[in-house]
Amino acid sequence: PRGGMYLLTLSDSTRVWLNADSRLEYPLAFSGNMREVKLKGEAYFEVVRNTGRPFIVYTPDDEQVEVLGTKFYVEAYSGTKKFETALIEGSVRVRAANSQFILQPSYKAVLKGGKMSVEKITDFDIYRWREGLICFKNRHFSEILEELKKYYGVHIRFDAAKINNPVLTVKFRLSDGIEYALRVLQKDVRFKYVRNDEENTFVIK
Repeated sequence: PRGGMYLLTLSDSTRVWLNADSRLEYPLAFSGNMREVKLKGEAYFEVVRNTGRPFIVYTPDDEQVEVLGTKFYVEAYSGTKKFETALIEGSVRVRAANSQFILQPSYKAVLKGGKMSVEKITDFDIYRWREGLICFKNRHFSEILEELKKYYGVHIRFDAAKINNPVLTVKFRLSDGIEYALRVLQKDVRFKYVRNDEENTFVIK
């Protein structure tokens, strides 16, 4: 759910960390010569190596990430038209938008505007959500608010045309709560907020 994270172990001992607002479909036990799962959202995988049975992650828009044994992140939230695979260890083959690449560690495949490209990972902090840290680098204030909705499972209402929208680099510990995160943001952006507990809503003014 929004506001939650989850760790599960699959039948082949592969471990998967699911970020907030994410869904993984997987069999109780893998059969045949492939290990296949379907992901909507964001997850970190530590895949147990099995050269005879590739592990394949499918996303809502038919992107595929194929591995033998490795550690990597996949982000593919429904409706966002965003797809990204970041490789930490091992190697993966990424297929999307009629293209395919084999990634090396510390590189990521990013789908933008219908085209996939490979980029060097310059900031590993953004992948620390499974450690309970929410990190933003060079993100607009409005984008950060949208992400906080996902991480804390709340509604945040604001008029983007009426608020300052600077680019920020900030870091929060998830356990500190959303009001602490908003107070940190108030150091860089002038705004007030009203909390409505009945509707689980924050209104930014």
